[in-house]
Amino acid sequence: EALYAGVPLVAYPFFHDQLLLAESIEKLGCGVWLQRFDHGPGVAVADAELAIERAIAARPKAQELGAKARGMHGFDTAYAKCEEFIRWSRENARKPSADVLGA
Repeated sequence: EALYAGVPLVAYPFFHDQLLLAESIEKLGCGVWLQRFDHGPGVAVADAELAIERAIAARPKAQELGAKARGMHGFDTAYAKCEEFIRWSRENARKPSADVLGA
């Protein structure tokens, strides 16, 4: 959401996909990865001011990527697909079988 709005990120990942997202944010140049537990990749928490400065410097790239994302109409497409799925689910709902009804 932040990137969609063109706002740079300071990512502080805890686990799983958050680590991949933090890495992607840095690789794309639209934010900073804040280090966990004083080890591993990223800017140390003690250097949070440096992380913020880097994030501010990444603003032009974040704005560029945000404009691209908005131009792709991703939210509109996702919303329309969700509505389509709900409509299809209602139209194609399974009828309970005799076994389920206890007949």
